[in-house]
Amino acid sequence: EEAPGTELVWIACRHHVMEILLSHVFTTLMGSSVGPEVGLFKRFQKEWTSIDKGSYSPATDDLFQDPVINRLRQEMLEYLPHALEHQQPRDDYQEFLKLSLFFIGGGRGIESFRAPGPTHHARWLDKGIYVLKINLFRSQFHMTTREVSTVTSIALFISLVYIRYWNEAPLAIRAPYIDVELLARLKAFPFPNQP
Repeated sequence: EEAPGTELVWIACRHHVMEILLSHVFTTLMGSSVGPEVGLFKRFQKEWTSIDKGSYSPATDDLFQDPVINRLRQEMLEYLPHALEHQQPRDDYQEFLKLSLFFIGGGRGIESFRAPGPTHHARWLDKGIYVLKINLFRSQFHMTTREVSTVTSIALFISLVYIRYWNEAPLAIRAPYIDVELLARLKAFPFPNQP
């Protein structure tokens, strides 16, 4: 603004704005991290080589008994395959969409899983990917009862609400509609009690 001598419009990247939402949900449910890495993710990364990648489990049907959750699941079982087929997202975006689909019980099988990479507090996409992978391999990865409950709640939020609006964030022409619809979904979503 100083160089041209005029005010400029400041528009944040909509993906980055959506990451603020995920960071708030993550911090509220998991608590804040005191170090540069999340301990649960670091443990999962270390155990990755011993995990049987052919033996993953989608979320169990009992997680979708709530009528709102069940309706969102049905909508996302239609939305995610369409998004994967028609939007042709880049590799990490595609992985995020696929993991969400497999978590809620859609899809025919995953050919291969990418090894979990490093995480950084500024890369919320990576944290979402970690949460979904941990859920898919929860039977092979030891977690406390609280950790299981927390990552399951976050995975449900990601795969039933967040992923759709995060995926459509770059569509600026639809931004007002997307934002209003997201606010309505957030209000209706049955978040668990905070720890």
